Amino acid sequence: MTDTLLLTINNHPLTLSESLAYLRVAGKLQPFLMEIVQQYILKQETSAIANIDIDTVEQYIIDFRLQQQLVKPEQFAQWLTANGMNFADFRASVAFRLKVDQLKAQVAEPKLEEYFTQNQRLLEQVVFSRIVVDNSNLAQDLRQQVEQQGADFNQLAKLHSVVDDAVVGGVMGAISREKMPDFIQAATLNVPPGQIIGPFEIDDLYCLLKVEEVVSATLEGELKQELENQIFEEWLQEKLQQMNVQLAIE
Repeated sequence: MTDTLLLTINNHPLTLSESLAYLRVAGKLQPFLMEIVQQYILKQETSAIANIDIDTVEQYIIDFRLQQQLVKPEQFAQWLTANGMNFADFRASVAFRLKVDQLKAQVAEPKLEEYFTQNQRLLEQVVFSRIVVDNSNLAQDLRQQVEQQGADFNQLAKLHSVVDDAVVGGVMGAISREKMPDFIQAATLNVPPGQIIGPFEIDDLYCLLKVEEVVSATLEGELKQELENQIFEEWLQEKLQQMNVQLAIE
């Protein structure tokens, strides 16, 4: 079989098999092939979805250009060229992306409520303040000052903490339980607001955490979209595992 010319580099022709060999040597052939298979799956699965109407596509393009500050035609043209596309390519990619969004909703919707219920505790967010010091005895002493002498945790953070958030009293903001290290996740699971945990040794420093607030998870907004993405990604990975892929060019 005649090898297919793929591209030229400084007028030197590079065939498809040579290009794949370069990817193999670089350790990037497998991800490259999986991306192709993934696009194949999405194309097959979206084939039954009705074409997106032109007004929806055009509105998406307008919104995209505004968000990316590509309002001027010459700016948008330069962006298209830099990304190896013409306008027809870009419009087709937008229409395909919108069909994939519909597919995602179809896949995720039947599983979303159950998935949320099963993971609701892990999806809670905890608002922390912290004190980080370089001495374990000092950390223990600071905890005792708060719990036994009524000292103000945030004021102690300003005085003693060695990390940047000391200037705001150690306030860290909200962190979802699923993104916490396992030992902190376990230590905070049934801790009410106002309680201090630790000190924990982390990177040769000692950290006290005060639980300021526990924010219950609700199935809406960004969290709903994040869960839809997770469910869809799991579905897509299952589809990938089921594919019988054979490379026809060695």
